[in-house]
Amino acid sequence: MREGRSERGTRREFLKRTAAGAGLAMGGTLSFRSLLDAPAVSAAPSAAAPEDLTRYKGVQLMMMGFPGTSSNISDYAAKLFAQQSGAVVNTVSYPLNEMLAKYATSFMAGRHEYDVVPFTNEYIIQFYKNLYPLDDAVADPAYRFSEILPSLTEQFRMPDGKLYVIPVRWGSDVLHYRKDLFEQYKVKVPTTWDEYVAAAKALTVDTPAGKVFGTDLKLIKGYPGVWYYCGWLWSGGGDLADDKYEKAYLNTDRAVAAAETIRRLLPYAPPGVTNVSQDEQITNFSQGRTAMSISYSPYAFLFEDPKQSRVVGKVGWALPPRRLGEKTPAGVRYPGPRLSRWSMASVWGYAVTKTAPNKEAAAALARFVSSTETQRRLAVDLGIIPARQGVFRDGGFQQALKAKAMSGWAETVLAAGQAGYGFQPFNGHLAEMIETIQVAIQEACTTPEQVKPVLDRAQGQLESFLKDVVRKPA
Repeated sequence: MREGRSERGTRREFLKRTAAGAGLAMGGTLSFRSLLDAPAVSAAPSAAAPEDLTRYKGVQLMMMGFPGTSSNISDYAAKLFAQQSGAVVNTVSYPLNEMLAKYATSFMAGRHEYDVVPFTNEYIIQFYKNLYPLDDAVADPAYRFSEILPSLTEQFRMPDGKLYVIPVRWGSDVLHYRKDLFEQYKVKVPTTWDEYVAAAKALTVDTPAGKVFGTDLKLIKGYPGVWYYCGWLWSGGGDLADDKYEKAYLNTDRAVAAAETIRRLLPYAPPGVTNVSQDEQITNFSQGRTAMSISYSPYAFLFEDPKQSRVVGKVGWALPPRRLGEKTPAGVRYPGPRLSRWSMASVWGYAVTKTAPNKEAAAALARFVSSTETQRRLAVDLGIIPARQGVFRDGGFQQALKAKAMSGWAETVLAAGQAGYGFQPFNGHLAEMIETIQVAIQEACTTPEQVKPVLDRAQGQLESFLKDVVRKPA
C-alpha cells in the first residue's frame, strides 16, 4: 500500500469528495452566473450584528500581507480590524516567491514570526501541518460561514478534513486585451493558440508613446512561472502528472505543443521574460507596454484605476485561448483536465500559524477579513472578487462595476470561474517537483535547444523522483 494512500487519495477523488469543483475545479451545481443575475440589494447584505472585537484591545498581531500589488487588501483590512478592536496590527508584504521561501525556511525551523499569513489553494498542501485549524473559529452561526462559496472553502479542507484557511478572494485567469489597439489594427480577439500568436505579432508595434509588445510572458522560476505554463498546458488538454501525481506527463505531445507555442510568442513579448512575475505583468499592461495579458482577473481593477493605469477605459476581457478553440471536443481528458475547464483558478485566504502566541486573536483577524461587512467594503472600495455570495448582490458592488463599465468583466470572470482548474497536488512534495519543472519550462520555452529533448530529460528526472519518494512503498 502506498504511504498515506488512504488519507490522500487522488486529487480528483478529493475534489469530488469535498465538492470543491462547485465552481472552480470540477464544474458542478453552483452557478456563478446566477450570482450576477440575482437582484441587487440597496444596502449591505443582511447579517447579524458585527462581532464585538474590543476584547482584543492592546493585543499585538503580525500579519503577512497578500503578495505584491495585492498588499493593499491586507493593509485595508488590518486597519479596519485595528479601528474596531483596539489591537495593534503590523503588516508586511513580500513578492510571492520571497513569501514562499520564508514559509519554507521558517516552518522547517519550527517557528514563524507572523501570526496571520496568506495562502492560496495551489500550495496549501505543502504547509498545512504548520497551521492552526480554523473550524471552531467559524462555527458561530452568526458568522454565516456557509455564505462563503463552498467551492472556495473546500479548497482549504485538507486530507484530514479540517479547515486551515478562511477564503477572502478568488479569481481565474482571463485574457485582458487593449480594445483600442485591436480596433485600430483590425485584430480579432483570439480563441485559439494560433490566433493568439497572430494577434501578438500584429500588435507588436511602434507608437508615438513608445513600443508596444503584443503579449506578456510570465516565465520566472518558481510557482508563478509554473502556474503560467500550466494555463497553456491545460488549455491544450495536457497536464503535469496523473491524478495521483505518481506518473509524470512532462514530455507528452500536448506539453511540447504548449512550450513551442510560448516559444513562438517570444519575439512579441518584452525582453527578460524569465524575470517576469505578476507584478511585472501588471506594470507592463497598465502602462501600455503590452497589448494582451493572460493574467489574474482581479487585475482589471488596477487597469481601470486612473491613479495607477494609462489604459483606463481601453481594456476588454475574454476567456483564455484554447489550443483548438471551440473546435476542441469538450470531453478531451487524457492526459490532463477535461477541456471544459482550462483557466487557471486561484483562491486566496488567511490562515493562523501554529506558533501564534494569541491564536484566538489571530483567528479573529482572519475571520474578520472574510466577514460580510469587510467583504463588502473590500469589493466596493478595492475591487476584490468577494468570497461571500451575498456580496455579489450588494448594490454598492454592482454599482461600482457599472461605474467602471466593467459589467463585461464580471461576465467573463464568472465564465472563467466555471472553466477554472486549480493545481493542487496531494502528495506533499510540491516544492521538490517545482524545482525540476521550473527549470524544464524555462529551458523548453526560451533556449535554442529543441523542446522535446528538454522535456524528455525533465520527464526522466521527475519520474525518478516520483519513484523514489512518492511511490516508495511504506
